[in-house]
Amino acid sequence: MSIDARINTGLPGHHKTKRLARRLGADAGPWALVRLILWTAQNRPDGDLSDMSDEDIELAIDWSG
Repeated sequence: MSIDARINTGLPGHHKTKRLARRLGADAGPWALVRLILWTAQNRPDGDLSDMSDEDIELAIDWSG
């Protein structure tokens, strides 16, 4: 289990982050991405989520939708 995850300082200004914010809400979308990165670092350090359903991932990061 990792207790550290590094996020690039360019994440907020990246076009994909901006697109996510537009589609899912300015606060909710990017925050869900950060939660997903942190949850993955802690629980799946190899980054492989392929055995998880969409619902499993939503539950892991407290996302609905």
